[in-house]
Amino acid sequence: MMSSRDGRSSSLWRLDWSGQEVEKIADIPPVDNREIRSPDGHLQVLFLAGPRDVTVITRDYAKEVARVTFPVSLLHPPKRFETSEPFSVAVDNAGRVMIACPNAPEVSLVAVQGWKVIASGRVTTALPLPAPNESFSIWLSGDGSALLAQVTDLGKAPHEYRSIRLTGSQITTRVEQTGQRDIGFEPVGVGDYMIEREYTNEDGWTIGAILSGLNRTVPAYAGMHRLDRRVVIGGWVALQGKRDAPVYIQNVVSGDSWHFHSNAPVREVLLTPDGRYALSVELFKDIPSENLLKQGWTHIPHTNKPLLRPDVRLAIYERPGRLRAFGYSQYQQSPPPAARWAYGTDYFLSPDGRKVIEVCERDGTSVFSW
Repeated sequence: MMSSRDGRSSSLWRLDWSGQEVEKIADIPPVDNREIRSPDGHLQVLFLAGPRDVTVITRDYAKEVARVTFPVSLLHPPKRFETSEPFSVAVDNAGRVMIACPNAPEVSLVAVQGWKVIASGRVTTALPLPAPNESFSIWLSGDGSALLAQVTDLGKAPHEYRSIRLTGSQITTRVEQTGQRDIGFEPVGVGDYMIEREYTNEDGWTIGAILSGLNRTVPAYAGMHRLDRRVVIGGWVALQGKRDAPVYIQNVVSGDSWHFHSNAPVREVLLTPDGRYALSVELFKDIPSENLLKQGWTHIPHTNKPLLRPDVRLAIYERPGRLRAFGYSQYQQSPPPAARWAYGTDYFLSPDGRKVIEVCERDGTSVFSW
């Protein structure tokens, strides 16, 4: 697991599942840094962009397998970025990393594999130049084989969906679809598939059509509320209709699905790459103080105390909907402090679904296993 220290060192470290720092990976540059997973989840790419150079580090679980640094000028960035994440980055299962950088109406592409840059190219889209209050956004598919570019405005937002091809050291693209819809897009971590998504005040993010190559398919579950808030891996998403309805774990590519029921409102769902396990963050206004050990949880000794928020239950569900483990807070507080968990608290689920990390900005980190 990767984690950045606070402002004292600005470094990126690998942590073990007890929360201990075991390896310093790199210093964090000031422009952009992020972590990307391959579609099958076994490769991890660290993208580190500074004002002059870009470094791409490829790791296979805990082992570094490649590292390359090249001038940021190869990506032809604009003089001033209007967003905090100007780049789009993807890696396929073979370790080829595709990087895209927008500079309206152009998009620059660089492909990296192993220890070198293997190809580059520039695409001139047919999209209009964005006005001062508009933006030019791009998304790469999960394996880097497709590019979607969009000009976002207050009306219908035009977009282009392009396939990407490598010919020797050159990268070219071909327009496969065009459209004009005021929506966003998101890769699903499988092939050239992307999800249309829309934000509503009532339901938050909802799922729309599925894009792939020449196809745009509107599934039966379009319009359902998205409960997964992380980068999609393996095509799996968590969906819910009404707030008290079952939660569906849906693969948007294969159509495979399963579901579980919760007797409390579900705030967020985290999924393993294979879609087998789901971590459900559930909201309770008045819950009993339970012993985590009696409910199938083990608190890893490295941390001093469990930090589960007093009004949150964490529950692990396994396909086809079996509740495998759950835990409340061990704090003896009644009533629990209202909504304290909502500020500066984040959760992580291990790829095998057997460990949970809770990171609280104020109180520290807790690790649980079952």
